[in-house]
Amino acid sequence: MNRAFYIYGCTHKGMVREINEDHILLGRFIKNSGGMGMVFALDDDFLQDQGVLFAVADGIGGENSGEIASKMALKAFEYQFYSKEKKDLEESVYIDMIASAGKRANDTILQISTGNPGIAGMGCTISGICLMPSGYLIYNAGDSRVYRYRNGILKTVTSDDTVTSLAVQSGHMNFRQAEESQHRHTLTNSLGTLSFNLNVKKGPELREGDMILICSDGLHGLVDHDQLESMLNPNESAETNVLKLLQEALHKGGTDNISVIVLVMKTNETENSKENNEETKEVAGTSKNSNQEDKTGDDKVEVQHE
Repeated sequence: MNRAFYIYGCTHKGMVREINEDHILLGRFIKNSGGMGMVFALDDDFLQDQGVLFAVADGIGGENSGEIASKMALKAFEYQFYSKEKKDLEESVYIDMIASAGKRANDTILQISTGNPGIAGMGCTISGICLMPSGYLIYNAGDSRVYRYRNGILKTVTSDDTVTSLAVQSGHMNFRQAEESQHRHTLTNSLGTLSFNLNVKKGPELREGDMILICSDGLHGLVDHDQLESMLNPNESAETNVLKLLQEALHKGGTDNISVIVLVMKTNETENSKENNEETKEVAGTSKNSNQEDKTGDDKVEVQHE
């Protein structure tokens, strides 16, 4: 049985904000509402020749400038990355390409916003992964996060670029104090700044049943670490996991835009069986509620070899 990556991503404006300043990137698809699913076999030709990007970008700025920045950033990021074929390239080249894509995204935001008072100061966070022919890379700037889940343990594999994160690293705060601080959303690094720096590193090994969670602070700011850990379940589909987390954030007030991407590594036969069994009971009500404001259906794209 061949292993595959099962991915589902969804973004929602929440219960308070009038617009969604988040965007998510799934392969080459950029979304501002609703959800989409994908499947990649480990030997998929697109994955082997190009690599596959998944990312969350959380907009920064007044009015709708945050929405503009997050969309522009992901468009520039994916365009730069996918502009060159990467077949048989080493990991170090992928790292350089991710860094170059980040620079392109940052330069694009600065160029558009400079001299335009209506969108001056706009920017966004970015956090995500790049699947490679062997392994994957993690990248981030800001306070959107990437987690890995294995055997019931959820581990944060990115570090927030925030004032409180610096305080924790220097020993002036513990993690719990940082999570409760009023300065926890004060960023020290983001796209749209001259000092922007994209943190890129190799991701820890993925095994059968492991999960990757990518999310904006609209999720992790409302649903704490322990609850995220208890809710994730590799025996359920990626879509079910995403919709559960989204619904919990909405239940807790949905005070911010919410973006969630979940990746599950499974054998094809196992995951397909699980998804078929869950199809009739897979939070149909939750899916409806989570997209009720957006009034858009979910999309599923399968890019898997037989």
